Amino acid sequence: MLSQIGEIWLWGVTRIEYRATSAVPYTYLVRTGSAVLLGRTAVRGIEADCAEQLLGWSIACCTLLQGKASGDRGILWVRGQIQRQLRTLGGILDTHAGKFLFVCVLAIATFSVGLKSMTFHSDIELLWAEPSTTPDSLPPEMLSTHQMVVQTGIDPDVDLLHPHGLLEHLALIQKATQVTVTMFDITWRLKDFCQSPSIPNFDAHYIEQMFENMMPCSIVTPLDCFWEGSKLLGPDYPVHIPYRIGNQVKWTNLNPSELVARIKQKETQFDYHSLEDYLKRAGITTGYQEKPCLDPRDPECPVTAPNYNSTHPLDIGAELTSGCYGFAAKYMHWPEDLIPKALQTVVQLMGEHELYEFWSGHYKVHHIGWNKDKATLVLNAWQKKFAEEVDRQSISKKPSSASYLFLTFSTANVNKILKEYSRSDIVKLGVVLAVACVYGWVVHSGMAALGVLVLASSAAAALGVCSLIGLPMNLLSTHVLPFITVGLAMRDMFLILSTHIRKLSPPEVLQRTGPSIISAALMNGGTFSAAAVLPIPALRVFSLQCAVMVVFHGAALLIMFPSLLALQHRCRKADVPCFRSETKNKPANNNNVDVWN
Repeated sequence: MLSQIGEIWLWGVTRIEYRATSAVPYTYLVRTGSAVLLGRTAVRGIEADCAEQLLGWSIACCTLLQGKASGDRGILWVRGQIQRQLRTLGGILDTHAGKFLFVCVLAIATFSVGLKSMTFHSDIELLWAEPSTTPDSLPPEMLSTHQMVVQTGIDPDVDLLHPHGLLEHLALIQKATQVTVTMFDITWRLKDFCQSPSIPNFDAHYIEQMFENMMPCSIVTPLDCFWEGSKLLGPDYPVHIPYRIGNQVKWTNLNPSELVARIKQKETQFDYHSLEDYLKRAGITTGYQEKPCLDPRDPECPVTAPNYNSTHPLDIGAELTSGCYGFAAKYMHWPEDLIPKALQTVVQLMGEHELYEFWSGHYKVHHIGWNKDKATLVLNAWQKKFAEEVDRQSISKKPSSASYLFLTFSTANVNKILKEYSRSDIVKLGVVLAVACVYGWVVHSGMAALGVLVLASSAAAALGVCSLIGLPMNLLSTHVLPFITVGLAMRDMFLILSTHIRKLSPPEVLQRTGPSIISAALMNGGTFSAAAVLPIPALRVFSLQCAVMVVFHGAALLIMFPSLLALQHRCRKADVPCFRSETKNKPANNNNVDVWN
């Protein structure tokens, strides 16, 4: 009598040897997930009732008890208990399919109401750093912000290193920095927000007041290479210098070294050592009085300018070589590398924390209850007004300026863009959902399209729960998260459908596919939950939302989807037309398909 020795590989079992003879038919093998199932034919060395009633894990247990296999009995026992419970759950769902489906729809609708209370994080700082109540705990770059204006040529061949282009840049910056906003019955201007060099304390109050009025905002610009850069520094109101030294002193006509020397001749009681030391350490000398003029015909161009009343064209490239220096040469240097293809001007502004601290206790804000939230509102309003003025000037520019393009950038603009794009586009989501439903219908059946709707609705319910437990939404939550999780869940949905087309009942389908769905949900949920330890708020919130959504999809596949299969089975028995169509792709009849006699 001929015999043949083979191996059966089971989940949790190293190896099972079996012997088939001519008197005992071969055993039919079926692989579902990681389990190997045996048909109702007898297996040599195993009891007949065990082989015809139980699945692979039970057969493995029987074989382990007989000493014909090696493996982990604990894992097999756990799998057996899970499959028993899933079969029981499937039987309950098959009996009360309509009730469970109604409860699931009601639960999804209830949780989806939480979407009304969702909050969005559109602050770029809150996405990458934890909020703090103390400015000392914040990094230095978060204590300040900036407003940038970039000038480029519409035509790539346009030469920006030309006096005309720089003068256009100057005109736009002048008008943009003069904008004001009125909030809380207070008019706010650039001087109230910008960062400016600090000055030492002087014994003479009028000296200290004079320098405080003269200290300009810190503006990094290529115009610092030329006398016209002084037009951006102001001050808004000319400063009066005593002793008949000057009544209309501005940075356009200010020579700091000469001014100190003239005051020193008039006022001898003042200690000028600290003042001169301050000017020396900052590199403040002649200001802009010895820098070339972009327009030598300007009436205010100083006689000390190298090209005063000159008719020769100015070599802009040579002047910009090695960068530009502001009025404080040792601290304000504008590098040459910042203008390869564009002109950039950066206005240095205080951050919201610094702005709050700067105005705290000042009489100007005593009546409005000054706090950080109001400081943020005022700062964002001014930055928004600045950007609007740049856009307005760009639209209404003269024909001679039509070859230039002006763009503005700031933290407020980034937050505005994030806020606009964080909102979900219902039309786009509907199109994507429709495409996914059509795909499921074409490649499998109408039940696959219905399954896509189930997963999409459970995703909405999961986001509602995230909103209710206080997880804020961001760009990732609305434009990335639903598509990733629904795509992962569709794999398990097709696994259920491919098992169901073998004419199995819902309890049997759930018994075979349930362990795989549960293990995938637990592993994915645990992985995403573990990623919540990341110190970046945006990624931490994204990971927690992924974990919640994976759990909801797993519950929908284990409870709601089998209920739909049970209803489909009943409708087919009742010969309902909409459920008469078969699946598009039937499984091939090969040795990997189970045979149930």
